[in-house]
Amino acid sequence: KEGEYTVSDMEAMGARCDDISSLKVVGLYCQATVYEFGDFNGQHKGWEATFGRGAYDRMGLVQGGAKDNDISSLKVHRHAPQGVDQSGAWSQGAGAGGAGGAGDHAPRSSAAAAGALTALLLSQFA
Repeated sequence: KEGEYTVSDMEAMGARCDDISSLKVVGLYCQATVYEFGDFNGQHKGWEATFGRGAYDRMGLVQGGAKDNDISSLKVHRHAPQGVDQSGAWSQGAGAGGAGGAGDHAPRSSAAAAGALTALLLSQFA
């Protein structure tokens, strides 16, 4: 689910601090940014890594810049490309193709856009 999850939030949902070895990001334009420290690295300088839609095992996390069993907070957000509004529809004057033109790969209905933003699932939450 889109939002910000501190170490306390994650623990309240059943995850253990520094015990995440896989990650799954689901949904059109969804991204998850994971942080070394439980406050999004606010008080300490630590690593952070951002992952787009997909499933990441231990090796995928490491290749993406995270450290295995060292994630303490995360943010799930939607990052639509330039020319696409938050509903997933192309904005007018969005460039080549425009709304409904060639190269238009965005959802064409608000129902599709509403269903596009889904949850971030961590292996511990499944």
